Amino acid sequence: METGSGIQIQIPEAIVSWTTFSIPGRDDCKLRFQLFPYGSTHSQNNRVSIFLRHVSKVDNMPLLSKFSFHSNNGRCISDGCKLPCSMSFSKNGHGHENFCKRTHILRLLEGDTLVIRCWMKWKKNENVSGTLIALGTDDTLIQLSNDYKFLINEGSFSDFTLEANDGTQFLAHKCVLSSRCPVLAAMFKHDMKEKQESKIQIKDLNGKTLKAILHFIYSGIVNEDECQITELLAAADKYGLEALEKCCEINLDENLKLDNCANYLILADLHDLTLLKDTSVKFITKNLKEVIKTDGYRSLLMTKPYLLDKILTAIADVQYNVQLL
Repeated sequence: METGSGIQIQIPEAIVSWTTFSIPGRDDCKLRFQLFPYGSTHSQNNRVSIFLRHVSKVDNMPLLSKFSFHSNNGRCISDGCKLPCSMSFSKNGHGHENFCKRTHILRLLEGDTLVIRCWMKWKKNENVSGTLIALGTDDTLIQLSNDYKFLINEGSFSDFTLEANDGTQFLAHKCVLSSRCPVLAAMFKHDMKEKQESKIQIKDLNGKTLKAILHFIYSGIVNEDECQITELLAAADKYGLEALEKCCEINLDENLKLDNCANYLILADLHDLTLLKDTSVKFITKNLKEVIKTDGYRSLLMTKPYLLDKILTAIADVQYNVQLL
């Protein structure tokens, strides 16, 4: 079964807690939404936290939920991933401590109203014996991602070590690394020193970036706040992680500003990122008077002068279209 809810609130300076509600078909399971505009812990005061809490004793019940924040006109401001959870009396619920940056919402919010939507999916237990019915394919993939994340975090049954340039070491598994990373797979196929010693030194990555890379290899998920997104992009390109490279490109594309657009255009050209290159050119063309004053633009002139041709072409196209009007 599936349901969705849209709740419209004024954001205060404390916890927002809604009245309890029951899931259709499971009256014994009473839930409540809680929003923390300044984070659920002191260390998260620059983040927005949101949780789905249960307030009644209930047998284990598989539940999948997804939160999203919207402006008053319906435009999505921030979208979270689907989270699996087995709701039980021993667990308070589930959600996001770091759902999104508070400044991100304040910058994009139109007016003073925030619309919160929660999508939930569950299955009623129709088995007389009380055996729970498994959720669908999406749920299984998410649970698989979480299980593999646990595997890299714990290092259980590892047979390979990766060491960052700051000495940080991570225990990993050759079978997982080779199936997800073509560069490491090629290394394992040949009788190289790293294969013999079951250890490799990654001299161009620090501990934070290498950790983010490994978490993506194992779970398909990465938190861009864990490391510099530009470093993550370079590593994804070097090690053939195309899906991660695309995630980085989208993140950079969504965060174009006056002070970084020229640098992002240089990055897009370096890593052959078509989407980022096109949007950077359009952004620079639209804000040229301000952009030419930035250090990034001066760096663009010195290191990638041929990219100015794209900018001039875009300006000419805009002027031509204006003349046609």
